[in-house]
Amino acid sequence: MKTTRMIMMALAVMLSTTVMAKGYKITGKLTGNVDGKTIYLCKSGTDEQTKYRPVVLDSTIIRNGQFAFKGKLAEPSLLLLKYFPNDNRGDQENGRIAMRPVLPLFMGNEKVNVEGNVNDWQEDFMVAIYDTYDYKGTKISGSPLNDLYREYKQGRTDYTKRRSRLSEAFSKQYYDKNSVTPMDYVVKELARQDSAKAATCAFLKDFITRNSDNLAGVVALDESLSQFDNPTIESLVAAISDKMKATQLGQNMMNHANIIKSTAQGAQFADVTLLDADGRDHQLSEYLGKGNYTLLEFWASWCGPCRGSIPHLKQLYGLYHPQGFDIVSVSMDTDNKAWHKALGEEQMKWTQLICKDGFGQVAKTYNFNGIPYCVLIGPKGEIVETNCRDARLDRQMVKLYGNKLETFHLTAQLEDLTDSVVIMPMYFGDWQRNGFQKYALKDGKLDITLPLDKPQNLVLMRPGDHYHSVSIPAMAGEFANLTGSFADMKISGSNFYEQYAPIGEKLNMYQAKMSDDRDAYEKEYQRLVKNEKKNRKQMDANKAAYIESQEKLYAELKKEMTDYIKSHPSSEVSATLLQVAESDSLESVVKNLNYYVRNGRMKPVIDAMLKNAENERLAKEAKEAIKPGVLAPDFTLDDINGKPFTLSSLRGKYVVLDFWGSWCGWCIKGMPDMKKYYDKYRGKFEIVGVDCNDSVEKWKKAVADNQLPWLHVYNKAADGTPEKYAVEGYPTKIIINPDGTINKIIVGESQEFYKYLDELLK
Repeated sequence: MKTTRMIMMALAVMLSTTVMAKGYKITGKLTGNVDGKTIYLCKSGTDEQTKYRPVVLDSTIIRNGQFAFKGKLAEPSLLLLKYFPNDNRGDQENGRIAMRPVLPLFMGNEKVNVEGNVNDWQEDFMVAIYDTYDYKGTKISGSPLNDLYREYKQGRTDYTKRRSRLSEAFSKQYYDKNSVTPMDYVVKELARQDSAKAATCAFLKDFITRNSDNLAGVVALDESLSQFDNPTIESLVAAISDKMKATQLGQNMMNHANIIKSTAQGAQFADVTLLDADGRDHQLSEYLGKGNYTLLEFWASWCGPCRGSIPHLKQLYGLYHPQGFDIVSVSMDTDNKAWHKALGEEQMKWTQLICKDGFGQVAKTYNFNGIPYCVLIGPKGEIVETNCRDARLDRQMVKLYGNKLETFHLTAQLEDLTDSVVIMPMYFGDWQRNGFQKYALKDGKLDITLPLDKPQNLVLMRPGDHYHSVSIPAMAGEFANLTGSFADMKISGSNFYEQYAPIGEKLNMYQAKMSDDRDAYEKEYQRLVKNEKKNRKQMDANKAAYIESQEKLYAELKKEMTDYIKSHPSSEVSATLLQVAESDSLESVVKNLNYYVRNGRMKPVIDAMLKNAENERLAKEAKEAIKPGVLAPDFTLDDINGKPFTLSSLRGKYVVLDFWGSWCGWCIKGMPDMKKYYDKYRGKFEIVGVDCNDSVEKWKKAVADNQLPWLHVYNKAADGTPEKYAVEGYPTKIIINPDGTINKIIVGESQEFYKYLDELLK
């Protein structure tokens, strides 16, 4: 049942639309340093032309904060008060689109008064894009029709703000490439956004239905068509009264609705004619509605976000194309050469077509004015979801085909492996030893799936042989297959690994060559050392030759990897090779990488490698600086209870810094003697164990298992403490005097350390 207020409002609206002959008058009282500035009255609309370029009806100068407009309208219209804060009347300002404060009105030939601060008005371009407006702070009186329009506009704005808050919070998490966004989080948060959209649509449907017999309802429907699916558009259009449909605004709405609903969710895809790379005509119907799900993607070579999305599309295509998923990319380029160049650079394996007229009829047909824009088409040609990209596309893939986005799938059949393989996962640049995991082979083949939170480097070894290995980057949402042998490994798999294969195989070839040289050197060393005195000269010559050969191979490797990175700035593969690039020039090499490589899913790899290079620089400087007599570099690291410990807090007593790791056999072997001497000189000195290259769990377990009673701190790779002390081998023990200066440095587990303690502390 209609309330008395609603009935009175409806009567007022009907009355206002029957007295058009009298003309309108708009008066205003504004604050905000407006005197002497110009204000325009424009006629706006819901069509593309008048929405973004309103027709100027009149203009005036604001005097004493006041202005007035008079005129006559043929029927109620969307008007726009546009305020110009300076003398610029052009579309551009400081190299950008000029933004002007505006106030939307919807009125007929009525007397309307406006009061408020112009600084509360929103900017024209954003109002046109989002069809929202926050009227709070501005008072408008005199038009019942405008009151209804404000009710719709303000309500839509309030609902949209909630959706925006949810979307912004989600995007911050989803586009943070320091880790993989869990799929359950994606599903939950997108469901919250969908719920917020449903609430917006419910408000809009209610308003339109209540106002189906006045022009406020017509305009609300026209502006909100893109919010609804195809069936809802049809039902709302049917609800508008015939009288309203007969108006000019009603006719505009009907025409607009026919365009929008043709490509809204639930409709059949719209067929259009496009060109392939050879200039031949093709219909979209040749590719869509063929029994599988297909992503219709609109992009252009000049569109940065489009190019930035391509690696993710390649990932999804590689994962789900074998299950039937397909992609059709439609370029909005007008420059064929630029398009062909981009196709060559991006190497996309799916169907590539181009519009005949750039941002022309195709964009109008599919109702978009910005790219990238993606539409998911169902098996029968039905539109499943519009603007379906990034997280929304991920959700659809997981829903349709299962979750392959949070794991890495590895298969391998190598001649060197028989019944099992040992794998050591390491984060790039971190080199933390996360433990060796042994995997059994079935019929000589490895087939494993690993969960990943960010890219890792997997080192594969034969059981009992940790000196010969092959390595491969592990990427979430990708799969790789290894064949051949450790000395000649072949790589295949998803698109990423197809790109990685040529350079990755070369990388492992270098590693195999260096291992072979080491084997040959050690074999000859074992032969000669049996008569060391006689063979000393030959042994020294062999060692020098071996070192020279290794350095030469490593220099060649670094140069080749660096050259690849420089020549492939838009490839994610380049980021995985930073670990063997020239560290001295790493920063400039990284700057050369494409923005989307630097800030995409390879960001944690790049950040870690830059930090690693910085630590190497510190280590080089420390190698010259760290020696007896100099002040020991201070540091603060978390102790075994998670509390910060600062080295200088022990000033006044002798301190032994013991750089060690649970993975270091010689470190563990020396622990009984360390405990013996700690008890022997308890109170005269303190030991600070600095664990390196361990996981937190393995560090704590080693401390507990070996019952080590002294202070323990944990060095994360990012902390760089070993580099500050020029630590090159483990264990390294550094004795620090009570005044904080370095007393002695002893590398390796040796009785020399304990003899020196006896001399120093007895």
